[in-house]
Parts: sequence; C-alpha cells; structure tokens
Amino acid sequence: MRRYILLLVSLVVSLHAFPQKKPVADKVIAIVPEQPDVLGSLNIKPQATASRGLLTALAGTSVSLAANGIKQLIEKDKAKYTAEHFASTDQLYFYSKVSTQSPLDPEGLQFNGIKVIRLVETKSNSYDTAFVLSLALDLDNPYDIINNSVFRLKLNDFKFYSPKCKVPEMKAGQNLNLDVEIKIRSSWMTEQGVFCNNIELGKFILLLRNVPLDKPRQREMVASLAKDPVKSKLDGYCMMVPRSFGYYKSSNGNFQPCWGQGIYSVDVSIRESSKQRLVVKLLQDNSNDISNGIRQIRVN
Repeated sequence: MRRYILLLVSLVVSLHAFPQKKPVADKVIAIVPEQPDVLGSLNIKPQATASRGLLTALAGTSVSLAANGIKQLIEKDKAKYTAEHFASTDQLYFYSKVSTQSPLDPEGLQFNGIKVIRLVETKSNSYDTAFVLSLALDLDNPYDIINNSVFRLKLNDFKFYSPKCKVPEMKAGQNLNLDVEIKIRSSWMTEQGVFCNNIELGKFILLLRNVPLDKPRQREMVASLAKDPVKSKLDGYCMMVPRSFGYYKSSNGNFQPCWGQGIYSVDVSIRESSKQRLVVKLLQDNSNDISNGIRQIRVN
C-alpha cells in the first residue's frame, strides 16, 4: 500500500512540473466515398429462401470502453503523450435511389467506405496532411449485407506523416499507438408514422499498435495488415441504414408510396498516444489494485 501512495504523491507533484504548450491548430475531415451501385459489380449468385445454410450468422464483438476512475488522476500527464481528433459529417445518402420494395432494400447501395484526413496548419497559414486513414466496405461476404442487413469495414490504407501528441524521443524506430472509433447514426420515419431520431446503428473500433513513424517500416506494416483477411477487419458491425417512408411522383403523375435513400451521419474519434513516463505506466498498469486499496482505506 505504501508503494501505491508514494506513486500517487509523485504523480501529484509531476502534474504541475511541466508548462502547457499552446496546441497547434489542425482540423479533421471525414469523407464517405460513394459508388452508384456497390453490389451491382459483384458476382452474387441467386439464393433459395428459407434455407439456413445460405444465411451467414451474425457474429459481432462487443467492445468495452469503460474508464477506471483512478485514471482521472493522471489525465493531465497523459495529455502530453496523447492527442484526440474528432470529425463528423451528416446528411449523407446511403442509397443512390429510392425504393418501392422495403426500408432495407439494398438495391442502389452507394456507401463504399470512410476516409479520414487530419490537416495541420503550417507557419504560412496553409495546411499539410498529418495522416490519412482509408476504410473500405467489407465485401468479402456480400450475403451478410443482403440477408442480414449488416455491413462491416476493413482497413484499406493508412499514412501517418506527423504526430500531434508528444513523443519523448523522436528517433529512428519510434512507434505510436492509434485508437479509432467510428459511429454511424440515422433518423427515419416508419410506414406507421413513427419517427426514429438519431439512432446509433453501429460502431467500429480499429486499434493500431506500434505504428512506425519512419515511412518504409510504416508502409510495410500497413500493407501487411491490409492484405490479411482477418487483421484488416475492424471490430464491430453496423446495421444497414433504414430508408424513411415517403412518396414519389410516378410516371402517371400520381404520388406513390416509397422508401427514401437512407439519411445517415458518421462520427469519427481518433486518439494517438506515445510512450509515457515510468510513473504513469506503473499507475495505469496497477490502477485496479490502487483503486481497491483506496476503497479499503475508506472502509477502514
């Protein structure tokens, strides 16, 4: 217990020992590449209905993002070695045309992935690219999309030019860690007139560990991940965006019922982190024990 208390005291002193630098201005952009008919280019064979063998089971992975209360004590110190970026884009259309079939009709699917770009302001008031992350729609199993109304993403490309977080020793062989979280939300009207507002349809997690800062090693790592059919897939899944019920004007001039193009939004959160000081690492690695020790002290 004394060892943990000494660590906490050392941390409190260290939190005020370093001046805070003014953050560099930057901006993050989320782009959704679109293709008029993504599924139309695939060789999808006809399926028999009511056949279990042809349907792919849904296998999602839950991700716990719970934060431990003890880690709040080292938030100021962590801020030097971590940096977070956020991007959001909305009023996007998941399908290229309306449907007269159903709210989850996959015909005309145009969503084809997500691209995230972080730009950093230079001294000349222009912007340079700090990193580019390209995620593609996973089409390895199109029946998941058609039969289960579920889609997944996979890593397509990644280029990391300039870190925002503090790197203790900027040298050859230095690595960084990146955590990417993507949420997809949608709002739609049902045929019965029920309005579903800003519903989260799915979440994806990409954890990149020990990303090399030197370009040759980084390209080699990314190419290896992108080619791997398992490692390239992001954790998580998302339901197909529901089409909102509405009407269209037919060729005979009358209004006919239909389902729209599926309005949705994308939220991206990226955290980059470098190696932290020993006292911080010890506290993080032993945070559960420290929390238990504090509770015991309060009880006693």
